[in-house]
Amino acid sequence: MRMKGIERASAPFVGVIEDHVLVPPDWGRRMLDELANGQDVVAGSIANSATESFMDWAAFLCEYSGSLPPLPTGPADGVPGNNVVYRKEVLDRYKDTLAECKWENNLHDAMKADGVTLMMRPEIEVGHKMHYSFRLYMEQGFFYSRSYAGARVAGQPMSKKLFFAAAACALPPVLLYRTVQRIVSKKYHVDLLIKSMPLQMAFVCSWAFGEVIGALLGPGNAMSRVR
Repeated sequence: MRMKGIERASAPFVGVIEDHVLVPPDWGRRMLDELANGQDVVAGSIANSATESFMDWAAFLCEYSGSLPPLPTGPADGVPGNNVVYRKEVLDRYKDTLAECKWENNLHDAMKADGVTLMMRPEIEVGHKMHYSFRLYMEQGFFYSRSYAGARVAGQPMSKKLFFAAAACALPPVLLYRTVQRIVSKKYHVDLLIKSMPLQMAFVCSWAFGEVIGALLGPGNAMSRVR
């Protein structure tokens, strides 16, 4: 859907958000001001707007620890795929990359390899308002990671698939550490993180299991089941 939307866009700039992302009234103007300064890709930070449910908080902290404010301003190694604006003429150079129908990191990695700067402006913040049940988030983590791993090893010999599957078994503590380290360093609702640790452990196990299955059996129809 992202690929088709970009193909059909006729404006000189293309913004990508999601249906559950809330943008402030001046979002478009601030993004365009950055692009007018010569940037090709500009992204902002993501904060939680689904604050009523503890489950929603736990899911958000797990998924968006890397996109939480505060973030450094300037060129970034990676930027969120749901709070970003691109210069259309730059995007048009990556039609083949977009046609691979992989996650946004694939596009951003290709851009970085060509010297395109991914500019982070964390003050351009959006709200993420997505509601989850425990089952839904566990399923979504599994489908997302299976599609990611399956695409990553596509066409590889079985020996490499087995290697990736074995490596994925060690992911839970790595992913959990990464989430904790980011949130604690940013001092972003550390109390909620501590309370949600049992859920966080379950989430990272779901992700790792998805990568194991994706590496061994391919993505299947997992991509179409990600919300």
